[in-house]
Amino acid sequence: MNLVTDASLDETIAAWALASVGGDRLVSVTSLREDGPPWLIRYEASGGTGSAVVRVAAPETARAQMFEVRGIALARAGGIAVPDVIAARADDKAALLLIEYVDGSSHQPVEPDLARLEALGRIAARISLVDPGRADLPAVTHPTPDVDFDELRARAQPQPLLAAAQQRLAAIVPNDPIGFVHGNLWSGNTLWRGTELAAVIDWDCAGLGAAGVDL
Repeated sequence: MNLVTDASLDETIAAWALASVGGDRLVSVTSLREDGPPWLIRYEASGGTGSAVVRVAAPETARAQMFEVRGIALARAGGIAVPDVIAARADDKAALLLIEYVDGSSHQPVEPDLARLEALGRIAARISLVDPGRADLPAVTHPTPDVDFDELRARAQPQPLLAAAQQRLAAIVPNDPIGFVHGNLWSGNTLWRGTELAAVIDWDCAGLGAAGVDL
């Protein structure tokens, strides 16, 4: 097993990823975000070449990773375009997730693109229609559950429009049925080929909530 890896990707993790995909040699390792994880690995195997993405996170994210794996499986079963999970591992050093590489870009145009916005709205609706069955997933009451946006706004300089919007939202009691939600659905968590939505990524906030959470 030969490793050709960037110094920033631990060789033990690289070896685990290579073994998980059944590869013989790593051809390259490329950071997908500012010289850090996730990492795109390209490898050679007896059947040819392949690519995969290695996500490396702190060990305390293991629980969220477990929910992400369940969320991805549920989304795939519901026909949502998502990268498949190849392998996952968590120990006292890191939480590792190895997923299928999907060709596409999360780069967003400066000006709003109506076709993309419509596609994003359609995928939010499709996610909400996925039957969660008895899936063991957390309750999600607002986007990105581990971030308190009300508190962040309270700390910032008061913005009249935001304050008015917050008051309006506080008066709304959602009556949507509880179903499957991505939990952090925004343009940065999608991959595109032109105006085609190639995949929805980053399911670590997936859970059960009202459909409006993803809007």
